[in-house]
Amino acid sequence: MGFPVITAATQGQAFDVIGSNAGQTWWQVCCVDGQPGWISSTIVAFSGDAAAVPVVGPLMPDDLQAAWDIRWECHAEGCPQDECFGESQATTLQARTERWLEVQREATWAEECGEREEWITQVDRYTGREQTVADPPLFEIWAGASPGPANRAVDLLDRTLALWCTDTRTREVDQGSGWTVVYEGDACYDTRSGVLVTLQYVKRWLFSGEFEGQQYDRAYFGDYEVYQQILTNTNAPLTGD
Repeated sequence: MGFPVITAATQGQAFDVIGSNAGQTWWQVCCVDGQPGWISSTIVAFSGDAAAVPVVGPLMPDDLQAAWDIRWECHAEGCPQDECFGESQATTLQARTERWLEVQREATWAEECGEREEWITQVDRYTGREQTVADPPLFEIWAGASPGPANRAVDLLDRTLALWCTDTRTREVDQGSGWTVVYEGDACYDTRSGVLVTLQYVKRWLFSGEFEGQQYDRAYFGDYEVYQQILTNTNAPLTGD
């Protein structure tokens, strides 16, 4: 199945088997850092009644899809408008392998108040997690099953969702000419599938350098943007289903 390595076990270490693939060539065991993992049957000795082990299928459906409402605010001179509303949609393009789904995400804006954007990502159908990239974003869309302990609940999509919400995260991007963009916010994920439920961040600009004879060091002049995103539909498994 080719999953990423999450830990190394020592000889003689034992785990509880909680599932397997259809051919029982891989065992799902519990637990590693509080989460289940998979181990090849070729490197372990199984003890017990193999026929009683349930077959564990993929977490995500082959036609995985989701949609979110987007709201953007601008608090700066020269803003084309004060706020803008849009939608982000994720749709599976194809099942690339037994493990990976190729998912396209597209953001569009009402009355063309923002630019259309498009991304392609790979989602692990067994773990529900996006493929790791070299320069990961501040927040993922697909954080994977059991992304963290539930620390918030919200009534959404006609059910009560148990969410894991991140701490405040910050990322800085050098824009050149002395300007640095700072993103700061948090996100919440469904604790069953790890799909993004809510997201909010603030974008600010800091300036370092000389301007009109005055020297600045990461000066903030008060301009900022707010980006918010909330889940409106998905066929990913959710808490409360």
